[in-house]
Amino acid sequence: MKKLIKLFFNILPKIQFFISARNYLSYYANHGYFPSKKNMRYLNDYMFFLKNSPASSKYGYFIDKDTVKRFIEAFLGNKYVTPTLGVFDDIEKLKVFSYSGKYVVKPTHMAGRIIIKDGGSLNQEELKLAEKWLKENYGKISRECCYMNLNPKILIENFVSYKGKVPYDYKFFVINGKCELIQVNLDRFGDSRLNLYDRDWNKLDLQFVYPNSDEIVEKPVALKEMLEISEKVGSLFPFVRVDLYIADEGIRFGELTFVPAAGLAHFKPKEFEAKLYEKLNPADLY
Repeated sequence: MKKLIKLFFNILPKIQFFISARNYLSYYANHGYFPSKKNMRYLNDYMFFLKNSPASSKYGYFIDKDTVKRFIEAFLGNKYVTPTLGVFDDIEKLKVFSYSGKYVVKPTHMAGRIIIKDGGSLNQEELKLAEKWLKENYGKISRECCYMNLNPKILIENFVSYKGKVPYDYKFFVINGKCELIQVNLDRFGDSRLNLYDRDWNKLDLQFVYPNSDEIVEKPVALKEMLEISEKVGSLFPFVRVDLYIADEGIRFGELTFVPAAGLAHFKPKEFEAKLYEKLNPADLY
């Protein structure tokens, strides 16, 4: 039945009415109820109406992986930003790009897409994938209005590592300028796991998106500075997730996310998600 419903919506015009209808059905399928502005209780309720509102396109500048780097440079300074090797909106120009070091290639207008290269140029298969990215409107794929008006581009930057390994991905959930939760993603390009901590680095008995890990993650030496960064940026929005890394060169900015997991994953136990919602200012809700 789910496959038939998905097929049905895929053949419908990608206009707001049908996008919204599918969002409501997807929300029901994942959470077991339809969201209501008059009876919001959970963080995901808030994120649903943000995701589903055309007004959220105003966040596009901060979601675009190219323009947000320029924002962070202006707001915090370039010490936290990984140098950009190139930005391309033309596949022909991307074909001649080459770099001697390890680098990453990702679309500026999409989430969860990445190519990691150990030097050299992109091969034909990788170029076809990049060309496909340039032709896609991710907002219509993910049904998130904040992505709808982004201009497709390909961003290339240095690969960052920590002691020869892929660094942990630290994600700071900031509500009204205060970090209320820290998510740490482990083995991001393998068997994904994540753990959740409070701002004092106490591990929480929570699960979100992926299973928990038994790996002991030491409290980052730079945690205080990371909290200051995330809360300074987060103070500009009702809710945002600020992603940071600790690389050999120091703290590095990752991205800003306004609807983690597209609002389709929920915290276990769900009572914690209700506590996060209570931190929000109702006047800011969509």
